[in-house]
Amino acid sequence: MIGILINLNSGKNRKGQCGPEALEGILKGEAIARTISSGQTVEAALREFRDRGVDLFCVSGGDGSMHLTLSQVIAFSKQEKWELPLFYPLRGGVMNVVANEVASRVGTPATQCQKLLPVYQRIKAGEPPKIYTQPIMRIQDPQLPRGETYSFTFTGAMLYRGYHAYYSGAPPTLWKAFRVASQIIYGVATKNHWSVQTPEKLRADGQALPFDEVLFTLAATLRKMVLWFSPFAPIDRPLSGEFYAYCCALSPGETIRHLYAFSRGKRKSERLFNQTVKELTIEGRDGYTLDGEIYPRKEGYRIRITCGPTLNVLKLD
Repeated sequence: MIGILINLNSGKNRKGQCGPEALEGILKGEAIARTISSGQTVEAALREFRDRGVDLFCVSGGDGSMHLTLSQVIAFSKQEKWELPLFYPLRGGVMNVVANEVASRVGTPATQCQKLLPVYQRIKAGEPPKIYTQPIMRIQDPQLPRGETYSFTFTGAMLYRGYHAYYSGAPPTLWKAFRVASQIIYGVATKNHWSVQTPEKLRADGQALPFDEVLFTLAATLRKMVLWFSPFAPIDRPLSGEFYAYCCALSPGETIRHLYAFSRGKRKSERLFNQTVKELTIEGRDGYTLDGEIYPRKEGYRIRITCGPTLNVLKLD
């Protein structure tokens, strides 16, 4: 059985064409679809999934929905000693960085479910599923309700301010994402408020980094980020007990002059840390972002990022 958790407030789900009844109809009796609005509704749905033998679960929403829901799924699995089923993300948001990288770069939850149905029916008939493993990060923060959460990406400093602008005011749209990205690039070029360096103390695998102000900080288990940005230094192996870390303390001017090299992971400097790590601790200010979800921290924050569980992701192609 397929279990689907749907955030109806996410971009592609607001139109009403990807609700529970619609997705259950597309999957022809193979799925249980439930809407989620809080931790309590997620837990109730997960108990139903466990009791009804769900062996593949999907999350329909944007990046923030993926982060919040997966964190609750992982917490539930640990508490109830329930083995995580196969995972497949549905592109229900405006920004779908996680789904784009992990599953499909095109389509809607409805069209993805149309492709999912025959694959799942073959699995039920005995065909081994095609899967690949996708690690996820564990973020420990004493200001969080559980003290920890899970995400595919972390952003701080200038990138946090960009996400904050994107999700503030008018509803987020693809056009708004391009506009905010353009404002950041223009701000770095003209040295306005976007390019203010932010005090941060960083330690990577126990070693202090040689700078205490950064333009931006980024950590992830995904190679590709928004637009054309694949900023991490390439490695010739799958991630194993590690994640990508990128801490930039260069001047705004040098950053904008070499923007393309930065965006492809090719720029090197003593003021730039770009490698895989097992642990990253950050003492910062203002706040940070996890998979598009904003965490304001007016009094500052101290977090520890390590490796979380590894998800088994269904591959359709």
